Amino acid sequence: MNTLLVKYSEIALKGRNRRFFEDRLVHTIQAVVPEDATVKKERGRIRVTLADAGDMRQAEEALSRVFGVHSFSKAVVVESSIEAITDAALDKLVGAELHEAASFALETRRSDKGFEYTSKQINEIVGKAIQEAHPGVSVDLNDSDFTIFIEVREKGTYLYTDKDLQSGPGGLPVGMSGTGLALLSGGIDSPVATWLAMKRGLSMDAVYFHSAPYTGEKAKEKVLDLARVLARWKGEAMRVYVPSLALVQKEISENAPEGYWTILFRRSMQRIAERIARQKKYGLLVTGDSLAQVASQTPENLTAVNAGSTILTIRPLIGYDKVETVARSQHIGTYAISTRPFEDCCSVFTPSNPKTKARLVDVEKAESRCRSLEKLENQAIEEMQVFEVTPGKIQTV
Repeated sequence: MNTLLVKYSEIALKGRNRRFFEDRLVHTIQAVVPEDATVKKERGRIRVTLADAGDMRQAEEALSRVFGVHSFSKAVVVESSIEAITDAALDKLVGAELHEAASFALETRRSDKGFEYTSKQINEIVGKAIQEAHPGVSVDLNDSDFTIFIEVREKGTYLYTDKDLQSGPGGLPVGMSGTGLALLSGGIDSPVATWLAMKRGLSMDAVYFHSAPYTGEKAKEKVLDLARVLARWKGEAMRVYVPSLALVQKEISENAPEGYWTILFRRSMQRIAERIARQKKYGLLVTGDSLAQVASQTPENLTAVNAGSTILTIRPLIGYDKVETVARSQHIGTYAISTRPFEDCCSVFTPSNPKTKARLVDVEKAESRCRSLEKLENQAIEEMQVFEVTPGKIQTV
């Protein structure tokens, strides 16, 4: 079996725009499966045909990370005749399973309405043939040991079993919702927020605020490694912008009351990220904030941070608790990297008694004492490093 049958769900609800979502999904799949694979769109399905059966595992691993894919399965493809369908069910699908199975079920979908048999008739004919060949096995539609799926389509019939059915991440193809820039720290939350944004169709790049000499090169390497993992889910390179926040933090820590430091750091980060986004044509920002998880994430403090910029900022984790976020980070492959013991830029300037319900008027008053802030923020952008990150390579742009 050199064929993978790919299903999608949410895309099917897109009405007149459905074709654009399907085309984008085909494009993404073609980019991540082996180069000699053929990817073709059919009605409600995408067919991936591999030139070499040995590429199957690689293709399956790639499809498991493609946003927009609901599920996929290895499939047998035969001509649409009842004889060919029955032979394929007997010879290529059920032999090994039936050695240990006590029951099976059949589910047929006949999208080719010109086919001479109805779905119910196909189930009856194929089911009877299987029982005759394996008399000890019964049909159980409610709790079978395995299920055979038959899809009769215009260009042939696909057969596969639930044993080969694998889940994709769902969502929408990356790029269908525009572009976003994530504020990516080395922690657990922001990579998960970036992943969730990509799941909703955003093509994500990232900005990481380095703070040398207060943070070392290992902290930056950690974030670039996180970007390598996220690039696998994106299906293409991720660009990471690395401005230095050290002089900004020094200005704030020397001039503003200590309780406001974190809020002011984050307002500067928000402004710098917005300017990068405007220059590079990103539509919005994404952060890893979760409501009330830390002092800077109270409604009052988030309001004060938001007021520092005008660009749309989304927070995919706003209703998550830490347990949910950790579980998701383990699933997507970022947890082990995020828990490396290297501090990010905000950790090294943590106030002893941070404000938890800061009033915007007081925040702005504290910020007004930092007279060189705008100049230093502009300098951070002018001098920033830029990296192009793929799963196998990190290079300076």
